[in-house]
This record gives sequence, C-alpha cells and structure tokens, in this order.
Amino acid sequence: MAAVVGEAAAAAKRASGAAVDSAKTAAAAAQKAANQAAQNLQTKRKKNPGTFFFELKEFTCTEDVGHIELKIMRAPASGLDPALISWQTVDDTAVAGTDFQNVKRGKCRFAEGELEKKIKIMIY
Repeated sequence: MAAVVGEAAAAAKRASGAAVDSAKTAAAAAQKAANQAAQNLQTKRKKNPGTFFFELKEFTCTEDVGHIELKIMRAPASGLDPALISWQTVDDTAVAGTDFQNVKRGKCRFAEGELEKKIKIMIY
C-alpha cells in the first residue's frame, strides 16, 4: 500500500510540476503577446506634427534692414512628434529676387515637442 501511495504522490508531483511549467509557459507567451501588441500600437500611432503658423500674420520692413527674421510657431499640444515643414517666399508688393531673397524650397525642422523656429530672409 505504501508503494501505491508513494507512486500516486510522485505522479501527482509530476503532474503539478507540469502544470506549473505550463502556467509559466502560458504566462511568458501572454507577456510576449502583450509586449508585441504595445510595440505594434506605438508603430501604428499616427504621427502628430502639430499645427504651424507665423507669429505675425503680416510683416513690413524698409529696404535698408539687410534681413528679417520671422518666427514659425507650432501650437502647443501633447505628444508632438518631430516635423519637417517646407516654406517659400512669394511676390506681392515686393518682388522675389529683386527686393528680397527668392526661397523656393525652404525647410524648417522641428524636434519632438519644439514649439518655435526662426527663419532669416535677406532684404535687398
């Protein structure tokens, strides 16, 4: 009888050990799946460049100033990603290339969370 009880106890111990191993494996697999889901969520997150605008809506200057500095602003918001914006100068009452620097492909890079940058335009 003792041999039968001992063998039954050993079988129960093996079964509980297998159950513990299965539970550890299942927990590890669940953790791995959760980590992958979090990584996928971060990868699929839409980029948030923000909203950009000039500090001044209108700017005038005299011809003898040499250059002007205009401030490009980014509206404050949470989670602002890095952004690269393009800008250009256009004719109005002054003519690009004659009265001011003709910029066709100006670039302005904003770091993550950065809210303002200055651009410089030569005045002739």
